[in-house]
Amino acid sequence: MSKTAKSLAEIFKLKKDTTKYVNHEFQVYGHWLALQVDAPKNQISLFIKLAKEEDRVLLEKALEFTKSVYKPKNKVSLFLWKLKQLREERKKNSKKE
Repeated sequence: MSKTAKSLAEIFKLKKDTTKYVNHEFQVYGHWLALQVDAPKNQISLFIKLAKEEDRVLLEKALEFTKSVYKPKNKVSLFLWKLKQLREERKKNSKKE
């Protein structure tokens, strides 16, 4: 039981520290996205910017791909590579139409 209480305390502390100045939904989403790919603290702003400016469908597809890879060396790089690939694919498909 103490193990669970400790885990909850750590979760609340993490949430309190990391979402101190959050005012918009895209900031919460960007922060969540950064946590999903184990991004270092200095790259969280990149993910917030992506959440603000990028299509959520592309972000979700890139995240699904990143999570499906078994033991990637760098999840952030893999996520950004897949996002770039999805952007190019979308651009190519829009030119065909």
